Amino acid sequence: MRFSTRTRYGLRFLFRLANQAPHVVTLRQVAEEESISIGYLEQIVHSLKPLGIFRAVRGVGGGYTMAKDPSSVSLEAIFLSLEGSLAFVQCLDDPSFCTRMSLCPTRLFWLHFDQVLRQFLRKRSLRCLLPMQGEFLKEESMWDYTKAVHDHFLHPHHAGPVANANAIGEVGSMACGDALRLYLLINEQGIIEDAGFETFGCASAIASSSVLTDLVIGLHVDEALKVTNKDIVAHLGGLPREKMHCSVMGQEALEAAIRNWRGEPPIPHAQEIGKLVCKCFGVTDAQILRAIRDNGLTTVDEVTNYTKAGGACGECRDTIAEILAAELKKTVPTAKSQKPLLTNVQRMQKIMALLASQIPPMLPNNAEVSLVDVDGLTVTLAIKGVEDVAKEDVRKKIEGLLGEQVEAGICVVEA
Repeated sequence: MRFSTRTRYGLRFLFRLANQAPHVVTLRQVAEEESISIGYLEQIVHSLKPLGIFRAVRGVGGGYTMAKDPSSVSLEAIFLSLEGSLAFVQCLDDPSFCTRMSLCPTRLFWLHFDQVLRQFLRKRSLRCLLPMQGEFLKEESMWDYTKAVHDHFLHPHHAGPVANANAIGEVGSMACGDALRLYLLINEQGIIEDAGFETFGCASAIASSSVLTDLVIGLHVDEALKVTNKDIVAHLGGLPREKMHCSVMGQEALEAAIRNWRGEPPIPHAQEIGKLVCKCFGVTDAQILRAIRDNGLTTVDEVTNYTKAGGACGECRDTIAEILAAELKKTVPTAKSQKPLLTNVQRMQKIMALLASQIPPMLPNNAEVSLVDVDGLTVTLAIKGVEDVAKEDVRKKIEGLLGEQVEAGICVVEA
């Protein structure tokens, strides 16, 4: 994929605004320095306006200046505004595009590739383009990891296979983005004398595997089986909610290795008879139920964070909601009999179109609404120029419009 000149010039325009804030930058100045036409630059600025990053300054010496802190503007939102889509292949945005999608052997690869790019851009803000960007990139990409996670990722303990291992547990899949092979050396008394691992995955996956080996060495296998993903997270000082599945993978690998040592089937009976729920990541209803029960999960997003189910195409989120409802004995809203679940890209595009067309007439004079973030069905907006007593009414009106014209169940929150 090659990003268009719209994105390249758009980033340069935003860089100049952010770097020279609070001073005003004129389009003519940018156009001359970048050797592009003012007309083309105006088109780029028009695409970026719904994000509310900058505001126009009229009169002599007029132009544009920043309206937001650069650190509050994600690169993902900027790229989506300029490119329209970040999908490497069209079937990620439009499942009906390819009739062979369900048979495609490379679809999981493209799904994972898309997730990696989106996560990279989501973690970084416009501020990372400014001077001292190298230091800030490092700080921003790792801000939500504890020192323990940093240490175990940069200097993992017991990395690599154990030469005389008599127990091996494998979980995950490289096609799904994370995989772990755990090696154990268990003596005749059932004591784990040594442990090692090979992990394909992110910093959280490597750190979780490293901590796991520390926790189990010296334990009897019966005691080791009491080690849970909660123990792994606790010894790491916490993990980002989106990375909790890495700790679950460690617990599952440990159980698989001990079953291997005992000569038991590689997959527990509950999972053998489980029904496949998430085709993208190969997650069964039994695995989802276990995550719910072991970790007290109450929302679909929490299930995704712990199991990855529903984290790609999203088609299984209704099923996950039904499993939650049955387990928690309460009603969990689903999207059945409603519009098909949109991808985050599609949802953001529709919302931005409404922000530019139908929402402005609903607002009081001089009021402005800009998009801050879209996370599933939660839409964060910045509402300016509206008195506090009237903001709730404006929020409800916008929420009703988005629920009707974008997707049922959308919740609008104010930044």
